[in-house]
Order: sequence, then structure tokens, then C-alpha cells
Amino acid sequence: MDKAELLAAFEQLLEEHPETPETEVGLAQLLTEMAALRTEVRGESRQARQTLTSLQQALETLRRESTRHEDALARARRRALEPLLREVLDWRDRLAAGVEALERWRPGWFRRWLLGKELDRLRAIIAGQRLTLTRLDQALAGMDVHRLETLDRPFEPRCMRVAEVVHDVGRPAGEVVAETRPGYRWGEEILRPAEVVVNRTEQE
Repeated sequence: MDKAELLAAFEQLLEEHPETPETEVGLAQLLTEMAALRTEVRGESRQARQTLTSLQQALETLRRESTRHEDALARARRRALEPLLREVLDWRDRLAAGVEALERWRPGWFRRWLLGKELDRLRAIIAGQRLTLTRLDQALAGMDVHRLETLDRPFEPRCMRVAEVVHDVGRPAGEVVAETRPGYRWGEEILRPAEVVVNRTEQE
């Protein structure tokens, strides 16, 4: 089929299927359609905002619940661990008292002669016990358990208990002059109050 025949076939096709004129759209209908579309968009936006708000509220609730459960778990762990830590502190007191007593021991020349090389073994045992005590204190510090500072400080009922009272006019009233049992704090809380000797003037 040549070019002329193709053009003739195309003209015939146009005659058999004339183009349907588009329906004219009036201005009023166009404005109505735009208003409807705008209302629909606003509704969708409002629904999207409500959905977003609901999701944010749900997320905040989830965060609060997660924090509450974490706090409850931390408190439960602390309650379970606290008695054990107090037992460890009592054991540490006994170990420290034994080490300090051995370190203060000064045998006479006869006992040194009698013990001989056993005295060197005793010194090695004392050094080992002191090292154990140091490592125990380091382990406690790693758990945020620290000894309370009491000596030469004013008496504090929150973290101290009076074990004995002395009268020393050369020292301020209410000052801690000695410690009979050390106290410890666990973080910001008092794990065990210190037992102290407090100075008090005769006039009190």
C-alpha cells in the first residue's frame, strides 16, 4: 500500500468514527468540584493528624510503661541485693579486724626466735589478707558502695548512730572523735549507718 492509499484509508476512518466533542465544563461546576476536593483533602489531613496524635500518645504511654517496669525491676534487684551486701560488710569488718590485730602484733625477741621462719610465713599471710581486703573494697566501690567519712565531722543522725559519748573540752561539741563500726552508702542511700563516738561538753 502506497502513501496515497494510506491517506485515503485514514480519511475514511475519520469519516466513519467522527470525534465526539468534549462536554463543556461550566465555571460553577468547576468551582463545586474544587470545593469538594478541598473538603476531602481537609478531611484526610484532619484524619492523618488524629492518627499521628494517637500514635504519639501510644508511643508516650509505651515509654512511660517501659520506664515504670525498668524502675520496678531496679528496685526489686536492689531489695534482693541489699541483705547480701550487708552480710558482705559484716564479713569485711571481721576480716579487717583480724588483719589490723595481726599488723599491730609485735612479738618480743624470744617469740621471734621461737617462731623463726614461721614469722615470715605469718607476715605473708597478713599481706595476703590485706590484699584480699583491698580487692573487696574495690569490688564494693565498683557497685557504688562507699565508706562514710565520719571522723572529725559533726554528728549526723541520718547516717550515724552514737555508740559512746566522751567529754573533751578541747574539741567541739557534737564532733565525731572515733568510729566503732564504719558506715557505708550505696549510691545516695545509706546502706549501713556508722557507729561513732561523739564528743559532748559537760554543760550539755
